[in-house]
Amino acid sequence: MRLRSYIAIGLVLSLTSFFNVPKGEDDIRMVYDATACGLNDALWAPGFWMPTIINVLDCATAASWFSDVDAAEIFLNYILDVEVRPYAGVDVSWMNEEGNNTLRWERWTRMAMGMTSSPYVTIRLFAWAMEIVLGDHTNPETPFYWSEIKINCPGAPDYDPTMP
Repeated sequence: MRLRSYIAIGLVLSLTSFFNVPKGEDDIRMVYDATACGLNDALWAPGFWMPTIINVLDCATAASWFSDVDAAEIFLNYILDVEVRPYAGVDVSWMNEEGNNTLRWERWTRMAMGMTSSPYVTIRLFAWAMEIVLGDHTNPETPFYWSEIKINCPGAPDYDPTMP
């Protein structure tokens, strides 16, 4: 985590706790809990809609292709606000290279699992990134060009129940 700059040395005023959850037969996923130190109580994020498998299947056709994408480290792709970092500390004393029990605290630099605002901030920034990646849909030179939208609503004269 330090090599990827997910945590870094800096002022720590509060520590988050953490625990591991088995992932498969020979791996774990670390979950960092910002509730124990009160950080989650101090953070706010608006409620927002998250898509589910039903939303995806509503748009599926016989020609659709799907795959399973594990976005396990998606939160870690997005920067944590500088003002929140001192309150998102991690006790990494167990990582001490010397092998003694020297106290060592570092802090999160990225959004983390278990932090109230992580899902909202991550989805919002991911959506902005997708807009940039997709580019201008009105430019026929881009692969994401489109010039019309077909609306297929039940009750419409040209409604086709085999299409989304």
